Amino acid sequence: SVLCEGGPALASSLLAERQVDRFYWLRAPAFLSGERAVSVLSGTNLAELELHPHVDRVERVGDAAVLSGLFDNV
Repeated sequence: SVLCEGGPALASSLLAERQVDRFYWLRAPAFLSGERAVSVLSGTNLAELELHPHVDRVERVGDAAVLSGLFDNV
């Protein structure tokens, strides 16, 4: 197992290279809108990569949520 904690460019690169089998995605409301909001996957289209995420757990952490799951075809 390797934990890669970074931004959208790193996440996109790892997904494109099929290096991710399990994901943990923290969705924090403060990061979802505004002038400084960053795209979660830096323009990566999971459908084009033929990656199909399946969320198997959702946990609330304060005002945020952590979604975790697997990609079925990695």
